[in-house]
Amino acid sequence: MNLRNDETFQKIEDEISINNGLMKDAWIVYKGQKWFPVIVKDRTTGVSGFEVNLSGKWGANSEVDRKKFPLADFLMGISSGIFPAKAALRCRRLDDAQRNGRNIDEIQFTPRLKELISRIRECEMITRAPMTDVSLIQTAVSISRLDSLDVNEINRIADDSTGSVSTVGESTDLQCSDLQGYEHDQQMRTTVELYAESIARKYYVSQGFDVRKLGKPFDFLCEKDGKVIHVEVKGSRTKLDSVILTINEVYDAENTGWQSDLFVVDQIVVDRKGEVLIAGGGVARVIEKWVPAKEMLTPSQFKYRLPDRSQWKFLK
Repeated sequence: MNLRNDETFQKIEDEISINNGLMKDAWIVYKGQKWFPVIVKDRTTGVSGFEVNLSGKWGANSEVDRKKFPLADFLMGISSGIFPAKAALRCRRLDDAQRNGRNIDEIQFTPRLKELISRIRECEMITRAPMTDVSLIQTAVSISRLDSLDVNEINRIADDSTGSVSTVGESTDLQCSDLQGYEHDQQMRTTVELYAESIARKYYVSQGFDVRKLGKPFDFLCEKDGKVIHVEVKGSRTKLDSVILTINEVYDAENTGWQSDLFVVDQIVVDRKGEVLIAGGGVARVIEKWVPAKEMLTPSQFKYRLPDRSQWKFLK
């Protein structure tokens, strides 16, 4: 969805540019009172936008984790659910000059905004991001021999906050796949995904990050000393040069309010022992400060709105 071409977005953007964030029908209702977010200019970067404190803390001394988001980025963040539940938005009350932080998860938006956010959320497009450009891979972690893990063990690792990444030997070169394949076997798909996530978790924990699993629109939220990283994890049994991304994953990686990393574990080996699948091996690599370049995104699906009755030929 191109917000710049959306009539509702254009009207809202025009309104807030006239009066520092105020819309004709205000912005939000917070506990029965009308508020609107003020536009703030970052003194360091010069970026103007709505101020979100990702930590949720507010006050004169709580500058850490404050980020400025232009209207389009802010609406994308709301529609994608990428702001933490505890995040606070800097607002001003409509009937006086009082300013304060308001928790985003407690905000009730106006009908115009809710309708626009709903349309943004519904606009899904699957894209693929080629990974053949070696210069993009800023950090590489080769993994070829790890302790074999069954599904239950992988689940335990995914909930564990300790661990480290093993980097031993050379991996087996499997047949190259042009695009990340879809695993039709649910058990196989879950095993591969959880194994890839366990490797990613171990890596970031070994770097001293507190790692929390979110799932959508990105897999892991990693935090350390005020630094925030959104991590998208992809896993496959084949050797990849492309992965499948949702439009929300792309929007999240394009946002400048935080660092995004793309963590890929491919060439995973899965053995079946009775009804149990055991995953091991694999090659892990990560693009740090990942922003998917437009020229490397290829649309593979479109959502088409059906026309009205006048354009159809109805059959008996």
